[in-house]
Amino acid sequence: MCASRFGLRPGLWVAAALLMPVAPLPAQGFCFHGRPQARCSAFLVTEAGAALSVPTDDDPNITFQTGVLFNVGPRSAVGGVLLGGAFQNDARLGARVRYRHWLTPKLTLDVAPGLLFVNDAFTSQEPGFSGEVSVGYGEWAAVTAQLEVLPFEFATETRAFFGLKLGSYPGAAATVGAALWVAILYALISGADFQ
Repeated sequence: MCASRFGLRPGLWVAAALLMPVAPLPAQGFCFHGRPQARCSAFLVTEAGAALSVPTDDDPNITFQTGVLFNVGPRSAVGGVLLGGAFQNDARLGARVRYRHWLTPKLTLDVAPGLLFVNDAFTSQEPGFSGEVSVGYGEWAAVTAQLEVLPFEFATETRAFFGLKLGSYPGAAATVGAALWVAILYALISGADFQ
């Protein structure tokens, strides 16, 4: 009876109750280019990077990351990213939880621990650890330090990497380009197998 007085069906009251926790979020909503809470409630992460191992290896660790972060305070954001890439001709896939601290409206500090689920070189069924700390400017570029702990059949290998990554539009373009390149390469290899 109360619902009919306001012209709403009972199902709409339930939906309104479920959406109540979202109400305090800023009106700016979702942004493609990451900004603090005063400008965005949530934002997309699109990054592409390359890092060299220490001691230096000939092959760079190529990474592509995409995900969403939610601003939970004026200077804090949390969320997660999917991680793809390649190192020494091994394809990789993982996921990271990410915390961002806005040092200034443009300068950021990100801490992202996570797991590496797929690596062509794995001889163990257990996932490996893949973590990253980065300092970025304006979502365009960042300096990154990464640590990996990978389980193998008879030992565990630890690797450290230092490098650069691009974000926002350059990161998105590089990620899409890499995905297209992998799709074309896969199609060529699959076609060659059938001939």
